[in-house]
Amino acid sequence: MKTAEHEFPMPVIHMNGNSRETLTEQYEKAEYVLRCLQQEFNQIDFHPRDYYPLDDDPYSNESFNEALTERLKILEALDVARNYLEKHIEHLHEDDH
Repeated sequence: MKTAEHEFPMPVIHMNGNSRETLTEQYEKAEYVLRCLQQEFNQIDFHPRDYYPLDDDPYSNESFNEALTERLKILEALDVARNYLEKHIEHLHEDDH
């Protein structure tokens, strides 16, 4: 009963399941909150001056670079989660066949 190709299974709207309206509202709310989280996360002042005391050589930026790597992983994970929610929203807005 597949009508479109997706990266992962999508909910099927049927009489014994959640309504399209309920699921759409829930996914849209989650996407909005995640978007707000991304905006706030990007507002965090992230600067090498907060990390150099951790390094033996204060000019190496070793700790900052490690922190930056972790920060980028988090930003990527947030993007993956947002993509997941957006694809569900798109699916739920498709015409019911």
